[in-house]
Amino acid sequence: MEKYNIKKAPKIKENTGYIADNSNFIEAFRALKADPTDVTRVRFAAEFGKARLLIPVVIEPEPVNDVIQPGSSFTFFMLETAAKVKYLITFTSVEELNKWDNKEKKQVLSYDFDSLHRLLQERATIYDGIIIDPKGDNFAIKNDFMKSLTELMNNMVTITPEKLPTDSETPLEEAKNVSEELKKAVKDYCISNRVINGAYIMQTVRKGNSEPTIIVVLDFDAGEDMRSVFDGLARAVRPALKNGESIGMMPSFDKVAAKYIKGVEMI
Repeated sequence: MEKYNIKKAPKIKENTGYIADNSNFIEAFRALKADPTDVTRVRFAAEFGKARLLIPVVIEPEPVNDVIQPGSSFTFFMLETAAKVKYLITFTSVEELNKWDNKEKKQVLSYDFDSLHRLLQERATIYDGIIIDPKGDNFAIKNDFMKSLTELMNNMVTITPEKLPTDSETPLEEAKNVSEELKKAVKDYCISNRVINGAYIMQTVRKGNSEPTIIVVLDFDAGEDMRSVFDGLARAVRPALKNGESIGMMPSFDKVAAKYIKGVEMI
């Protein structure tokens, strides 16, 4: 076990309220293990980008009303092999978690790929990778492979900065017609990514278009890796988009975005 001080504290109920169906991710892993090719590797990367893994932690001080106090420390659980390789323990489901016989009082948080990769980067001197479902499929992923998956995912999703039409009277306004599926995808991503405080779903009319385009304005600290945050959102919302549909993304600290999100409810 190893303690880790956090900057942003998520709400436990919100974080664990969304537990993904990771069956496609597990099947992708089995396919990759049985036949490691470029095709199975791409499939595994795509499914990992949509997965949410459960991570048991001991939190000090204990959360109050399901809210973790700022400055709290997380103690994660670790598995060390005979060869001294250290893995962070994670699970794909509550059923797999219950197979683990650790009796220590603990909480469980749900991490998406980007939050998990960021944690491993921050603790690279502690963890050599992750172990998933140690009492089930028991598959280990080392940090180098996680990095290669990130590069593969980034090649699968191309993000370009959103430029708003400055000649418009209202370059950005609250979105009027947004599918519930897209709203849920954005909200779930915000809950699962520990550096994001929330999001505003806005819209703009791009130059040369007559119909508005959805713009998701994410609220996170300017010091965070914007590329990583936006790449993660792109992967999260892709299944909720119709063929040919696209969205724009902006940080809330952008001067134009900051002006027009005032009075708009954060999701």
